[in-house]
Amino acid sequence: MTQSHGETKKQILMTKYNKTQYGIFMNVLFIILIPFLIYSSYYQTGSKPIPMLVTIIISLLFLAIILMFYKLNITIKYETIEVKFGIGVISKSVKLQDIDLSTIKNIKMPWYYGIGIQGRRIKLF
Repeated sequence: MTQSHGETKKQILMTKYNKTQYGIFMNVLFIILIPFLIYSSYYQTGSKPIPMLVTIIISLLFLAIILMFYKLNITIKYETIEVKFGIGVISKSVKLQDIDLSTIKNIKMPWYYGIGIQGRRIKLF
């Protein structure tokens, strides 16, 4: 067994909870909009068509948004809570000892409320 395999096994054993949520609506919306923008710009549709350079910039922006926010991963380990969006560029780690556990409630949110940890008193960033 190699060192890296042992470390991975140790991390798995230390994880109490791991949940991944996908922003399906946002992902589908942007994936539909990108080809529509490219088609509109290439065929110069509409009375004021979008220039190709603007289309490329907007498409790259949409792709960056998809990569950065396509999922939310919440991991609770023995000492920390880790929150990572998308590919992990935006992330936050909070020590469990810094959280007032008496204020935590388990609630069921409708799907249209979005993804993630929500609440009035929670400040992630």
